Amino acid sequence: MKIAPYCASKWGVEGLSKAIAKEVPEGMGIVSLDPGLIFTDMLLSCLPDSAPNYQSPQHW
Repeated sequence: MKIAPYCASKWGVEGLSKAIAKEVPEGMGIVSLDPGLIFTDMLLSCLPDSAPNYQSPQHW
């Protein structure tokens, strides 16, 4: 399975956060949270052997 679309969407969130940070009032900040790898069906399809080692969305 190709993971480029997944990586692009993660960068989309990061890029949007950086752009918004330039537009908010001084003294206000924007923080995007990246939980890292989460055990989902998509991760299971990409990394079937190691996916179960990661936390579920409910646990995170």
